[in-house]
Amino acid sequence: MVKVEGPRQWLAFPAAESAAPLVARIADRYPLADLSVREPDIEAVIAKMYAGKVTS
Repeated sequence: MVKVEGPRQWLAFPAAESAAPLVARIADRYPLADLSVREPDIEAVIAKMYAGKVTS
């Protein structure tokens, strides 16, 4: 869990994995009013690469 604001929740998962299984599990357990999947900003990815925090 990244962030919780009342009924809203932000989740993070490894980029190498598909979002589909996570979304399916959530949809099976909770009623969803809205859902969006977002890729990380390229600037954040590049910053992590330069900091040595991204593995291939």
